[in-house]
Amino acid sequence: MPMFRSGLLLGAALLTAVALPAQVPTQDQLLAAAKIYFRDSTEIPMNVDVSTTVENPAGKITKRSQSTVRTVFKGYNLQNRRFTWTGNSGWFHVGSLRDSFSGDWGAFVAAGIVGNPEDPAEVQVDSATAASVRWKNCHRQFSMHPRYLMPDKTCLSAEFVLGAEGGQPSFKRYTIHLGELPAPARLPYLGAAKITAYTIDGDFQQALLPGDPKPYLTPGKVTSVISTDKGKITVVNTYSLQLPKSSK
Repeated sequence: MPMFRSGLLLGAALLTAVALPAQVPTQDQLLAAAKIYFRDSTEIPMNVDVSTTVENPAGKITKRSQSTVRTVFKGYNLQNRRFTWTGNSGWFHVGSLRDSFSGDWGAFVAAGIVGNPEDPAEVQVDSATAASVRWKNCHRQFSMHPRYLMPDKTCLSAEFVLGAEGGQPSFKRYTIHLGELPAPARLPYLGAAKITAYTIDGDFQQALLPGDPKPYLTPGKVTSVISTDKGKITVVNTYSLQLPKSSK
């Protein structure tokens, strides 16, 4: 059963707000909202419907697969900028499990970059519709994980779409752009290739955890797109929570 513990090395993030109150949210309000929605928690089991599509450089689909795997998210640890999850599947779905890790990684990183920006990062609220998080001197050579479809080392930037809950900002969607590209990598389905772009788009779904009245955000639908000189890999993860009925 693969188990991952990840930290954050971050480049820059742009937060775009929609449907917020007319009053511009403060930096403290934004960080406070992140610490509520992305707090540490008990284990959260989820089913993940995984759809993988591979295209050649001409855009012709060369492979398409779909299956369901399982992941157990072990909570956000914003104080230490760490998060942990495990994944498992039947023997015939190991390929989809491997592909799903890009979306898992992206969803948890998205929460971490706004919940506890790494020093010397600063959150800057520019207006009622935009805020930003900037890191200086973020330089690290990009590399992919040797076994799974997810980055190993990278800098990144991200854009967030915010909503409003009870007059306070809430988090709806995000887009992550991995940096330090193009870079060589060995990828499943494509072999040795040069990655030219890597983006992860996703949304969050709200849940109530057992015995906890505060709202909590988990991944909803996450799309990872890896563009290369050998073609493109697109993986769509759709998450469904496996919580007790009384907690939904």
